[in-house]
Amino acid sequence: MKFIPFSEIKHLLPNNCWYKQDIPELPVLYCEGHQYWDAPLDLDEVVNEEHPSEIIPFILVNGNLTVPQIYNEHVDGSTGLVVLGNLKTNNIVVGGQEIYVKGDLDVAEVFWGEHDHGNLVVEGTIRSRLFINTDYGVDDYRFSMRENIEVDFVLNHDLERDVADPTVLFHLIKPEYLYTREDLDDTIYSWQDWLKTTDILRALAQNQSILLDTPNPAYADEAYPYAFPNKDITLDNVMKLAGGTIFNQNHIPDKEEINIEYTEGPMYKRISFFNGDPYSTTVYFQYEDLYAMLVTIEKKKSILPFSKDYTVQTFYKYPSEQGSTWQPMVNTSIAESLTIEWQKLLREYSDMIGIYNKKQKIVTAINFNEIMKRPIVQRLGKRYYESEDSTVFYCGQQWQFRLEDKAAGHAPRITIHNYLGKGADGENQYEYFHYELEQDSDPKSKPYVQIYYQREKGPEADVYLLEVCTRRNMLKAINYFIYLQKYIERVWIKEEVILTEEEIKLREAIDKGNNYLRGILGQR
Repeated sequence: MKFIPFSEIKHLLPNNCWYKQDIPELPVLYCEGHQYWDAPLDLDEVVNEEHPSEIIPFILVNGNLTVPQIYNEHVDGSTGLVVLGNLKTNNIVVGGQEIYVKGDLDVAEVFWGEHDHGNLVVEGTIRSRLFINTDYGVDDYRFSMRENIEVDFVLNHDLERDVADPTVLFHLIKPEYLYTREDLDDTIYSWQDWLKTTDILRALAQNQSILLDTPNPAYADEAYPYAFPNKDITLDNVMKLAGGTIFNQNHIPDKEEINIEYTEGPMYKRISFFNGDPYSTTVYFQYEDLYAMLVTIEKKKSILPFSKDYTVQTFYKYPSEQGSTWQPMVNTSIAESLTIEWQKLLREYSDMIGIYNKKQKIVTAINFNEIMKRPIVQRLGKRYYESEDSTVFYCGQQWQFRLEDKAAGHAPRITIHNYLGKGADGENQYEYFHYELEQDSDPKSKPYVQIYYQREKGPEADVYLLEVCTRRNMLKAINYFIYLQKYIERVWIKEEVILTEEEIKLREAIDKGNNYLRGILGQR
């Protein structure tokens, strides 16, 4: 470990590292080979004896670095850290520099990047129990797409909207490091407002944990009940996949084929059945192009023509092999894979039921109409097709509203544009959630809200019915709808405050009073 001139190590820096473009006059702290440090690293206290009052540009570790804690207080400018291998630590609480990791970043507890004078670049995988970003520079799009992200909880100021809801913080962090709602005023701008920064930094300096040993169950995520009596591949369990209404069966004609497709990592899954006929259910799994598995229901051979005795059959094949056909499942590694994937599917389906029930309670026709009848929505809804003039910009999201137009065939609609980050081309990326009030052809049927999903921008983009099997996207749709309900009155269009109906009446009364006074004064 030694201080050396920047010019001697510049060639080691990756091209996408901040410091590659700099020509600092001060020396850099250089560490050759793998490093294992016992003491916490305070990036504000990296001092060179020849320049005791200057901020050293950065530390360069030409290898892996393991250190118990990394932190700093002065977020307007502090020493950076470049690791050309893997970085492993318990906590990182930083601001005012770049943290660059050529390999993987493993944070056992919390990563918190604060202030916009900082940047995080990790070429490998990011792992952390809790990742908090309050205006630090991170690849938002990467987090949105979950590309090499293995983080249990993410609170990203640019992506997660409701900073007034501290549920995750109180679920994980020790209460002595958090402010309560009673400690704060009504205006909460950031996750940072909840965090006792000074106390957290003091804990890291003393190499102490800031997370609870056991998460607080009072703030835990909702746990959805398991929907099956067991985890086996049984006739009842297979048939149950086609029951209920979570796949919109109540809005689809009987005997129409329903295919529910989704992926979990490299495993593709498809549940197929004819509506109203659970005996037609089949479940298909495919692991990349290596192998496929099939679970299906077949009628047992019987001399009785009207026998309804059925059994479950399982098969496998190799899709990449030309002419490959389904073979009965035998006791192989593929059979073991089927057992694992089947149990995952039952858990996923149970979650789908829970998410569907949540949607049915929240995204209702009543709640939809409550939003649509608000004066600001009525004003904006008349300009739905007029681009920005009809758009509400609020905390990184955009909201649009379309009023019903039966002549044009337009159902009432709420559209939420959700920011995902910048793509590889540097352009802002969005996803779109469309909430439409629909009604089946039966005049006795009740209106309901259908949600559609759009990934690309423009009128020619594909729009898909948002299925509950997407779980994460459906939860986002539900949570964004809740967020819209809570904050529709606190909105800005082109930096002009849109007033509530009560505020409009009050302003009109004030203006009327002022005009009356001006009239009296003018007469005098």
